[in-house]
Amino acid sequence: MTEEVQTDLIVIFTGSEVSALHLREILEANDVMANIKGDYHSGLNAAYGVAPPSSYELQILESDEEKAKPLIEEFLKDLNP
Repeated sequence: MTEEVQTDLIVIFTGSEVSALHLREILEANDVMANIKGDYHSGLNAAYGVAPPSSYELQILESDEEKAKPLIEEFLKDLNP
């Protein structure tokens, strides 16, 4: 029998590229794999007044959500003191 692998990704953070990269480092240092999905076109759209500057989504496996929550909360507290 094969083991079923959890593949449902959830978005746990949306923000700047720098913040998303920093949070990903924190999560991965605590054994939570994370994926960054960038909105590469929004920067171009912003030049025309259509959208805000580029934003990036940080995704994790849904099964890692409980493990990641305290790490994300601490990160957000430090981000917005």
